[in-house]
Amino acid sequence: MTSSPSNSGFTLIELVIVIVILGVLAVTAAPRFIDLQDDAQAASVQGVGAAFASAINLARLKWRAGGHTGPVDNLDVFGNGQNVIDFNQYGWPAQSYTPYEASPVTDNAWDCTSLWNALLASGSPTVAEDTSADYQATYADGTCTFILEAQPAFSVYYSSLTGEVTIDDTL
Repeated sequence: MTSSPSNSGFTLIELVIVIVILGVLAVTAAPRFIDLQDDAQAASVQGVGAAFASAINLARLKWRAGGHTGPVDNLDVFGNGQNVIDFNQYGWPAQSYTPYEASPVTDNAWDCTSLWNALLASGSPTVAEDTSADYQATYADGTCTFILEAQPAFSVYYSSLTGEVTIDDTL
């Protein structure tokens, strides 16, 4: 009695089925891994926006603690003499300039940039009025907009009329 040698290995149909299953898994899983950069940028904008909102509120508390009820020019918010903030008639940070101004207002992108730089610590993302920094500052209709250069759909908004900071981190 002779025995036939046993064939070990996979059939062509088995290999095709495995390849199809791997293809389906790759198609469903790949988008989750591809979007990691957008997720990281969204998290970064959330963190920076939250830090900016906290700094705005801290500055407002300093204004209130001083018993102020209207515009204030060159208030030393952090007590170091370097971060002087001008407050508008509503008691919200408006700009950061050392020259005296009787009634400071936020009315241009430079005002927005000056606030960012005065309120956030060194080492924070940079901001400029053009595209040369991490964020681009713009101003329109009473609102400062800080647009993330790496992902322009992500922004931080600040209204100096209400003190509201809004973070847009959705595509």
